[in-house]
Amino acid sequence: MNHGIQYFGPMSTPRPYEEVAEEVAAAMSVYDTAKLSRSLLDLEVLDSPHARAMWHAVSGVLCAHRGDHEAALANYGRAEEMYEKLNDKLLLAGVLVNRGLFLTNTGDLPKALSEYQRAIELYESVGARDQLGRVLGNTGNIYAMSGDYPTALEYFHRSLDIHLEHGQQNGVGAMTCNIGILLKSTGDYPQALEYYHRALTILEQIGNKRFLANVLTNMGALYDTIGGIDESLTHHNRAFDIYTEIGNHNGIAIATGNIGHALARKGELDKGLEFLDKAKVLHQTVGEYTGIIQVITSAISVLTRQGAWEEIAVRFAELDALTIADPQLQVMREMARADIYVHEGRLDEAVEALERALKIAEEHSNRSGEANVHLQLRELALKRNDLAAYVEHNNAYTRINDEINGKDTATKLAMQEAERKMAKERNEHEKHLAVLHSTLPKHIADRVAGGEVVNDEHEHAAVLFMDIAGFTTISDHLSSTQVVQLLESVFTTLDAV
Repeated sequence: MNHGIQYFGPMSTPRPYEEVAEEVAAAMSVYDTAKLSRSLLDLEVLDSPHARAMWHAVSGVLCAHRGDHEAALANYGRAEEMYEKLNDKLLLAGVLVNRGLFLTNTGDLPKALSEYQRAIELYESVGARDQLGRVLGNTGNIYAMSGDYPTALEYFHRSLDIHLEHGQQNGVGAMTCNIGILLKSTGDYPQALEYYHRALTILEQIGNKRFLANVLTNMGALYDTIGGIDESLTHHNRAFDIYTEIGNHNGIAIATGNIGHALARKGELDKGLEFLDKAKVLHQTVGEYTGIIQVITSAISVLTRQGAWEEIAVRFAELDALTIADPQLQVMREMARADIYVHEGRLDEAVEALERALKIAEEHSNRSGEANVHLQLRELALKRNDLAAYVEHNNAYTRINDEINGKDTATKLAMQEAERKMAKERNEHEKHLAVLHSTLPKHIADRVAGGEVVNDEHEHAAVLFMDIAGFTTISDHLSSTQVVQLLESVFTTLDAV
């Protein structure tokens, strides 16, 4: 085992693999990197194929967490090979989910979606319905990031139903927050805030601080959108405190940048810039380049308001030296370049930069980006006294804005229809469960409800015909729930005979 993190500690009696594996699963469910790091010590001394495979799987997660992308991929790949040889579909699916999350965070959405789809197939093939909640939620995130909100909502609700069914409160809180994010994206801010508060309550009750900080971050972003800057700062500061407490360095960097952005929006430009600079250093430390690009772009926006063009040139040179894969950030970079050219009087070059930005936005269906570029081109046409260009870009800006508003309406209607469809399916599922539990012992009903084909074989069996004296009279005085509980008690007693 030579990829990524290696730990060597004092010799002691190794813990059983099953015990360590259970601890790893619990730590993975809440992304507790401290516990995962400790688990590597135990896996290091266990000389078994499963222990070695799990060592690589856990190392992949930890390397991704610290920003060592090459080592993360190497460990995920090695774990995948080992689990395939062991024919352990359940743990192989877990590796695919974690690698999919890594690919999502590094911007490779198509590959991430492919990993999630493979994981879903593996979980379904072994009847591991209780494991589907996380991967369905992650799949929903891919669709949300791609702008397909109705499909994302469908996956989030499927995930939420499974988490509820299996009492997985961490997942319930996460999916409730994700639904809130979707609602914010479609402009339904009051409903989004309601979902955030629900998620907050759930996560506070179970003490999941990492997920709790994530909800607070999203609440801060919502308040920023609707102009509640003080509320935004309050939530981002709370998130910062929690991330600091649990030692989540990526979260600390994100929260620091959010605080800087909010301070700048409040008019405290110098203080906002100070926080943005701190955030940049923190993002550099953990190797989160998307975060670096975002805070530099925000800093340039602040400096533009201050008219600090010499400093803007320095920051932009730093930004221009970075490889930017995200099309949205590429558009923002070219728009910033155009601002600098306009200030320097290089209007033709500013037009060229904006035309590059427009091409990128059009190629990636970034409609809001297209609208913003057309707006900037319109203002530039005014400076150049180019009436034809002014009319062209004004018309394009107006047309795209109208299309966006129309699309938002259509998206909301599609999401409402998806909500109604899923509510109907949940109602039917609940009726199905009620029938199962009214006719079968609970442990059998639970297996059937989980998708398992119950076809147990017994070498010896006996059939007992039994009549409960006075059952009709007794049941008349009981609720349906009490009748089911009575029968379950009887069946359980007989099963033990």
